[in-house]
Amino acid sequence: MATELNSEIVKECGRDAGASVVGIAASKDFVLAPDGFKPTDVLLECLSVIVLGTTFSPEVLNDIVEYTASRNAMLTAMTGMEKGSKTNKG
Repeated sequence: MATELNSEIVKECGRDAGASVVGIAASKDFVLAPDGFKPTDVLLECLSVIVLGTTFSPEVLNDIVEYTASRNAMLTAMTGMEKGSKTNKG
């Protein structure tokens, strides 16, 4: 039986992937966003938006190669979140 996805699982997955902060917002909270920038403009059935944030040291930000490597490693980890086992436990 699969585990029900909840905000704690989402936040834990985000932090496990390297995010410093993880936030969840209701898509209806974006009513003031310009056309084309609302979550439902991209995915009509969208109910929530997950925001992942991280910090980079000044040394990383000042070195394009280091920044790109750090960013790509984090994105790779975050992209793999849907393949994780947190919600696929049976």
